[in-house]
Amino acid sequence: DRALGAGGAWHMLYAKPSRVLLVGALVLAAFANPTETPPVIDPALLGATWVLTSVEGREPTAERPITLEFRNTELFGSMPCNNYRAGPGDTVYRVSDGEIVWGLISETVELCLTPAGTMDYEKAYMDAFREVRAYALTADGLRLFDGKGQLLLEYVRESP
Repeated sequence: DRALGAGGAWHMLYAKPSRVLLVGALVLAAFANPTETPPVIDPALLGATWVLTSVEGREPTAERPITLEFRNTELFGSMPCNNYRAGPGDTVYRVSDGEIVWGLISETVELCLTPAGTMDYEKAYMDAFREVRAYALTADGLRLFDGKGQLLLEYVRESP
């Protein structure tokens, strides 16, 4: 083999574009997740806005309600100050057959000083929301439970 001079490395890199393309394809393939499946959502949850009525047995304290919406591939929600979501690009999640599985839940990060207690209320909600592992539908509501079956959050379907 010959020693590479100042231009030798340049020559090797650009003389073999197929090597560069192959390495690039391998790098992209390493970050792809072929086993990732699209979200599965219970159809009974779709098309409704769910309004929070209870956080671990306590009534909501904020002036603006906390809401939750399930869409075909994402979930969205609003709180008195911030919003939250999960879905494509964040996580693969499943909400079906009474079970809820989600990973990363994104939320906006705005600071609201009034009314007093807003940020504590939102934190309590998100802490409970991240612990949810199961759900049950009632005649007019949605109940979310942790992995041990403890009721964490209750919602009613918003009237159109």
